[in-house]
Amino acid sequence: MPLQQGTKFWLVWSPRGHVPTKKHQSFEIAEGEADRLAKIRPGRHFYVLECVGFAMEGENQPTKRQAERAAAQKAVDLPAEAAQTDART
Repeated sequence: MPLQQGTKFWLVWSPRGHVPTKKHQSFEIAEGEADRLAKIRPGRHFYVLECVGFAMEGENQPTKRQAERAAAQKAVDLPAEAAQTDART
């Protein structure tokens, strides 16, 4: 089933390992897998990574994360624009 926009999942990754292939449906499950792998591979670091966005070829719509960043930047820019408008009047 293709990933639906907004669906969260977590991966376990090690810099000295293979590319992650398993999507975990919760942080707790991924954390348990990281702990399990660390026990059987001493000395390696295992990181739990959360998917926070995605891109799809052919789609020109911004992701939710891009839209949030744009809104946050606009909120920062608004006071400066208002100050410029006030100075002109």
